[in-house]
Amino acid sequence: MRSTTPRSVVLGALLVTGSLLAGGCVGEIDNMGAPADAGFEPTPDGAPLDPQVQTQFETEIDPILRRECIACHAVVGNVNYPPFVTPTLEGSYSTVSSTAALMGNLTPAGAPLLTKINPGPHNGATYSSADVAAITAFLSAQAATGGTPTPPDESPGAISQRLVSEWSGCLSETDFEELNFGETWANKGSNDGNCEQCHNTGAYGFRASDDNSTMYDKLSGNPNDMFGYFSVDVLAGMMIVNTLRFEVVGSGQGIHANHPSFNYSPGDNAMQRLQQLYDRTMQRRAAGECGPPRITF
Repeated sequence: MRSTTPRSVVLGALLVTGSLLAGGCVGEIDNMGAPADAGFEPTPDGAPLDPQVQTQFETEIDPILRRECIACHAVVGNVNYPPFVTPTLEGSYSTVSSTAALMGNLTPAGAPLLTKINPGPHNGATYSSADVAAITAFLSAQAATGGTPTPPDESPGAISQRLVSEWSGCLSETDFEELNFGETWANKGSNDGNCEQCHNTGAYGFRASDDNSTMYDKLSGNPNDMFGYFSVDVLAGMMIVNTLRFEVVGSGQGIHANHPSFNYSPGDNAMQRLQQLYDRTMQRRAAGECGPPRITF
């Protein structure tokens, strides 16, 4: 079922929070991912949802995430991977605690929930010493339950991971070549030059290379690159074109005030190629013709 949340409400929530972050930010999205520490191993799923840990999370951690993370990582209207801030407190604990891209190995040095912002800043977001202490205590408490939980019903975080994995196998290199997708986006103009000037190698969490094979490899092999163009509609249970990100960035709103402006309308050539790529991929998915996932969690 498609979300009935008004798009203006979602956008407003994103921009209000984005404005709060703008002071310490260069105006671009930096993606959250697992730490690159040698020997990093995620904790296996399967632990129960613990009521005491849930209360600890809802009291101490959820307010931090709503303050610092909702601008980019909202479950509804997200612009970056992973989406984990739920519209309300309901489902917040199960979503965050079951998202491996946040929880990592449940240690202060191996959980992106903590390491991505501490030390920071991460897009202007910072943790206070009290925030760090609270998150560290939560990670310890969650580890004591036995690992990252698997809720009785599929959580928004699990839905997101499933859809991203599926989509990675549905994208086709042939489509990228036939649509000349990479070159079109690399040469997309702004009021300060083409996209490839800054994004040829994926700078600032967005990739626009004129090599179609590279674009296919990156968008189908890395969720952060994929989310430059596609997003997850958790409530509808499907991937969508990430039009919200293009609108926010292209019009210089919130934390993107310093980004060059560009045409993000449906009539723009690059946006049309993106829609065509999306339509082809959705047709392949509907026909059951997708390959094995290239992204796994």
